[in-house]
Amino acid sequence: MEVDLSPKFPKKFMESEGGSYHVWLSSDLPMLSEAKVGAGKLVLEPRGLALPHYADCSKLAFVVQGSGITGLISPSCVKERVVRLKEGDTIPVASGVTNWWYNDCQDSTFIVVFLGEARNAHRPGLFSYVFLAGANSVLGGFSQATLGRAWNLGAEQVKQLVNSQPGGIIVKVEEGKVMPGAREEDEDGFVFKLETRRKSPLVGEIGKKFIFSGFSEATQYGRVGNLGEEQVKKLMIPQESRNIVKVEDGKGTPIAREEDEDGFHYKLNNTVSLGRKDLFPLLIGEIGLSAHYAKVNPASPGVFSGSGDQATYVVKGRGRVEIVDMDGRRVLDAEVAAGQAFVVPRFFPFAVVAEDDQGMDLFAVTTSPEPMLEMKTVLENMSPQVLEAAFNAPALLLQGTDPVN
Repeated sequence: MEVDLSPKFPKKFMESEGGSYHVWLSSDLPMLSEAKVGAGKLVLEPRGLALPHYADCSKLAFVVQGSGITGLISPSCVKERVVRLKEGDTIPVASGVTNWWYNDCQDSTFIVVFLGEARNAHRPGLFSYVFLAGANSVLGGFSQATLGRAWNLGAEQVKQLVNSQPGGIIVKVEEGKVMPGAREEDEDGFVFKLETRRKSPLVGEIGKKFIFSGFSEATQYGRVGNLGEEQVKKLMIPQESRNIVKVEDGKGTPIAREEDEDGFHYKLNNTVSLGRKDLFPLLIGEIGLSAHYAKVNPASPGVFSGSGDQATYVVKGRGRVEIVDMDGRRVLDAEVAAGQAFVVPRFFPFAVVAEDDQGMDLFAVTTSPEPMLEMKTVLENMSPQVLEAAFNAPALLLQGTDPVN
């Protein structure tokens, strides 16, 4: 895949006294339109208000900094939900849901990142917004006669409705104006505090077409698996065969466990189906996305993969990202820093290496209900007999029990 995967900072789309909005453009990050995902960042200064709007794409909002209020009205339920969001909170915003955002804190900036799918976007890889108020209001496109009849208003009242707010997209609310407060009951099952997800399995190929071989020597298993240089070489070289090997006589093999089948194995026309809606029913059931928050330790990078295209935002820290295609070729090796975003094609393994002593925090949204998978975890939990036969190397190397030389 000859697509530029390098991390990028967003471009400022607009700025006003109340704040600014920034977008990642597919012209800078082509994988956005290829993967049909989008990304944007909202920055609200104190008393900044993002005017009521809805979008053509479903997305997840993640609070990077500060605290603020958002109100949402779904087409299926016209009751407004008003909730407070704090740093680290995530909330789903489905397409067509009217929403507004307000920074009610007097001494801090409220920053929210939006990542989501753009399959049905009017502009590939870009969220398009329909504003109900302000200079960009869609109401201004209707005739005064139509609006007057719809709202039962006179001509002067219609002009006041359409023309009184000269600001567009983001405005600053006057001091003394009373804004709605959050309602605790509206938060139930709606606002999520994502837990750190660093332990999850990955399925990959072993042998000559081995995805580990695409990563740098430092990343491969030296830092990921806490191995020395000689151990890494021992892991990477011995298995000359590709994909399928014959196990030597006398080698042990794993035995099937009946208890492992319960609630896991479903046969549907010879297809094995796994369900993950138990993780975040609202996020996955309504908008078809899964969310992940990962803290990457500087001493041990995470090597991940996923079954969906993934948009990732760097919340804190700095480091490097390596992406390997499904043939084991490294297609990206680049520095990444807080504020940047990058997109990983589905099933492409990627490694994130934190260079900062504090590590690196990532927020990711995947166009699949399945969680991200981590290579090290699946190998640590795999039957040792299979590991030894597959890698032609001691299982202790891969299961983290062989000390570093």
